[in-house]
Amino acid sequence: MAASEWGAQLRAFRQRMGLKQIALEEELGVSQAFLSRLETGTSAPSEALTARITELLERPCNRLMFDDWRATVALSPALSSLLAYE
Repeated sequence: MAASEWGAQLRAFRQRMGLKQIALEEELGVSQAFLSRLETGTSAPSEALTARITELLERPCNRLMFDDWRATVALSPALSSLLAYE
């Protein structure tokens, strides 16, 4: 994944969760300056940091509800659908 894509995902996650950069830097173990460079796409994460970011973004409590539904449909051996009753 390109550095700009990591940055966009991190920024969107941080904003969705209502976090400041300081909270995310503590979680990932990086400085605020480096986190800022990641979010702007001017720096790329190392392999170890990529693994920590991926683990953070994929925790069930950090994913959007629709992402869980998409994963369920993609991995389900049976036919799945989402219906709305009005």
